[in-house]
Amino acid sequence: MRKSILAMLLAGMSANAPAADERKELPSCPGAYDHATWTNCTGDVTLPSGHTYTGEFRDGRYSGQGTFTTPDGQIYVGEYKDGKPSGRGTHRFRGGEKYVGEFSEGRYNGHGAFTFPDGRKYVGEYKDGKPNGQGIEYRPNGTVQRTGVWENGVFNGR
Repeated sequence: MRKSILAMLLAGMSANAPAADERKELPSCPGAYDHATWTNCTGDVTLPSGHTYTGEFRDGRYSGQGTFTTPDGQIYVGEYKDGKPSGRGTHRFRGGEKYVGEFSEGRYNGHGAFTFPDGRKYVGEYKDGKPNGQGIEYRPNGTVQRTGVWENGVFNGR
């Protein structure tokens, strides 16, 4: 009796294992970009515009973890939903600027840190790609320059 129960348990576990693996790893997408709609796969895509994307596709769009690079050298690494950066990510601009934080609908939305090439940094809340809400601005040496509230990217504090 014990062997049959154990055998049933092991059979059930092995039957469930592929389903768990399928959720973690998606199959490779076929070939180069040719206006195909890819569903539930991972791959490397070069768009006709010269933009590249490496990552997960779901329902024909960038959805899941991925890396998007523009021809001028900007790079976004992070989460996508319905073809737009949504979730945690890092955007590196061609001028050396860097944003690390939350994205929603392709824009900075939520908490994040923006670092300028000269070392200045803003840490705080964003809305629609601009500082909005409570934040701290740091000098290049790391000391606090000012704290307060930003509205639509403009400082309104002390």
